[in-house]
Amino acid sequence: MSTKIRFLHSCSKLDKFDIYLKDCILCPDLSYLGYSHYYDVEHGKIVFKICPPKKHYSILDAYTYVAENSYQTAVVTGLNGDLSLFVVPDAYIPLTFNKAFIRFVNLAPDKTLDFIVYDGTSVTFRNVSYKQATDYHTLYADTYDIAARISGTNNIFLTLKNVQLLENRFYTIYIFGFARDANSPGYLIFTDGANQ
Repeated sequence: MSTKIRFLHSCSKLDKFDIYLKDCILCPDLSYLGYSHYYDVEHGKIVFKICPPKKHYSILDAYTYVAENSYQTAVVTGLNGDLSLFVVPDAYIPLTFNKAFIRFVNLAPDKTLDFIVYDGTSVTFRNVSYKQATDYHTLYADTYDIAARISGTNNIFLTLKNVQLLENRFYTIYIFGFARDANSPGYLIFTDGANQ
């Protein structure tokens, strides 16, 4: 398995940008809440340059380490001009027949969140802070309702209805938006790794 990385643009202050690796464009014209396919890269220490579209000056030089034989998602985010990139390892673990794997990443800058998956009882991931990813959790392949709740309260940040999880898939749900703006919360659901 080669080393692969994809990109997610979650900085609402930027319309679009290009991503360069070793002074060559790798991911062009990525729009807000847009995401790329996986790119093959060399493992080890890497510098990604985030540049305005069709410009050759960087607004962020992001230093990171990419593990050998891995899948990763690099998330570009930021608030009030504080641009950053963080890498979420996309786990590749042995598949379980009739099972799906799900986890969550909090991209809501102003709140810590709990995630609740209703599966007859409920599965809860608690106190997930901004830019934090949960571990994967195993569920039967089925359709689920999911809620993101502001931690320490009963206030629902976002509700996801009828989320279908297929067997032998790894899923990450990215939650974004602001609690102070009722129209801004939303989500993206990705399938991770080789089994897409």
